[in-house]
Amino acid sequence: GDFTLATTKIPTMLRLPEDLHLKTKKIAQIECRSVNAEIEYILAKYISNYESENGSLPINTDELYE
Repeated sequence: GDFTLATTKIPTMLRLPEDLHLKTKKIAQIECRSVNAEIEYILAKYISNYESENGSLPINTDELYE
């Protein structure tokens, strides 16, 4: 599918178990992406699949500032 990533990126402090981090890092290297870009890709793919099965998730950017 086509994954459009936001142009404004919200910094997060994601904590991962060591095995998930190492496996994500390995996949990112294989795919020539940074670990951050790989995590974005994985999340975008998951959300796309979720919405395909459950319907679109409406978002409101005002929620970023609540």
